[in-house]
Amino acid sequence: MSDSPTYIVDLDVSLEDAPVFAERGMRWMEAMGIAVPSSDAEVACSPVSHAPGPDIARWAEWVNE
Repeated sequence: MSDSPTYIVDLDVSLEDAPVFAERGMRWMEAMGIAVPSSDAEVACSPVSHAPGPDIARWAEWVNE
């Protein structure tokens, strides 16, 4: 794992719909244990809204395959 943030972008989503899709995506990642809300999370000295969740290692392994 690194301190670099990862951005997920759906190129087919309009600018107007992007906030709804982003919120839905974050809720899915929370439900899957990939991310957890965190008020004190930090990535490369920048505040972020979520920290790695309890199942992040399993997902990272899957992504690396």
